[in-house]
Amino acid sequence: RRRRWWLWQLQRLESSVVSGFQLGGGAGPLCDEPMHGVGVFVDHIHVQPPSPTEAQHGPMRGAVMSCVKEACRGAFLRRSARLVEPLYRCDIQVADAHVGNVYVVLGKCRCKILQEELRETTDIFYIRALLPVIESFGFTDILLRQTSGSASTQLTFSEWDMIDMDPYFVPTTEDELEEYGENVSAIPKNRARVILDEIRRRKGLQVEDKIVEHAEKQRTLKRNK
Repeated sequence: RRRRWWLWQLQRLESSVVSGFQLGGGAGPLCDEPMHGVGVFVDHIHVQPPSPTEAQHGPMRGAVMSCVKEACRGAFLRRSARLVEPLYRCDIQVADAHVGNVYVVLGKCRCKILQEELRETTDIFYIRALLPVIESFGFTDILLRQTSGSASTQLTFSEWDMIDMDPYFVPTTEDELEEYGENVSAIPKNRARVILDEIRRRKGLQVEDKIVEHAEKQRTLKRNK
């Protein structure tokens, strides 16, 4: 009879566990965005003996969902996390005289060139590239300004791409310690961490920024009379 009760409780918990996983996957721990390509394996479930209230009504569904959600988020952070960013397909037509300026702008925006060709019997150069969405804000205005208005741009969504950098990278191996040193605070932020902080700051989430530097030093400003 006791075994039947435990099986009944596990069956009731199943929907709560699934809902907790959906909550954890729908708002990841990095920047509260849905997670992609993440699987969670449940190896063991420990159920404490029920209290008189739980024996009558069963465990609270909300408490189980919250527990599973935090467990999924914690398990995700224990691995080497990665960000996935959306990419635009950028089609550019520009006069041959301003091609160099276009490549300068594309290089600053981390674009990946896919195709480039000169239209026959014209001086129009065609370029197709992949542009990260986060770099697209003001991209058209900068391109027009750098090419004196001779460039035309069309942006369409293309795909998602993984940033192969750990935003919380900390040197641990002997080679990494030799390259970066043991002072973790002196290591510059990689590109993934910069993007992560920008997203969290825009959404009003907590960001690990150093607000005060050299607090022991006093700076006196001269007052002009």
